[in-house]
Amino acid sequence: MIKQGEYCIYNSIEYRFNKVIGDMVLITSYDRNDLNNGFVCDLNEDFIKKYGFYCQKIVPKSEITEAYKIETRAIYKGMRFAIMSLDDEFIRIENECSNNPGDETNKQLRSWGFSEFMRDKFSIIFDKYIPTNDPEIKIIEERTEIDISKL
Repeated sequence: MIKQGEYCIYNSIEYRFNKVIGDMVLITSYDRNDLNNGFVCDLNEDFIKKYGFYCQKIVPKSEITEAYKIETRAIYKGMRFAIMSLDDEFIRIENECSNNPGDETNKQLRSWGFSEFMRDKFSIIFDKYIPTNDPEIKIIEERTEIDISKL
C-alpha cells in the first residue's frame, strides 16, 4: 500500500488522520478489529466491496502522540516522480513539465519513453508504466512532522 496523506499515532498505533474538530481529531482505521476499540463503520456492504473497508473514531487531540504527513514518491533515473498506481508487476509514474518543446525535462522524459498523458496551454503531464523490478526505480517515503499543538 502506498502511504499518502496525514497520519498520527494514537494508543501506540498509526492511523490515518482526517481532520480536527475543536479539541478532537477524526482518525481512520482500515482494520475491522478496531470496531472492538470504539471505531464506527457506517458503510454499506456494496460500498465496502467496491472501495474497501474503513472505520472512524473521534479522539481527544491530547491523546495523539505524533502527527506527520507522508508523501510516497518514485525516484527513476535520478528524477523524482508521483506514483499513480502500483501493483506486483508495474508502477505507473507521472511528472509534469513545461509545454515548451525546448524544456530539458520535456526532452528527457521523451527520451526515456514517457508518453503524454495530458496537455494544456502551459504544461504536459507525462506518464510511464515501469516494471516494479526495474533496478532504476526506487520508492521513497518522505515524512514531514506536524506540530500537534497547531492541529
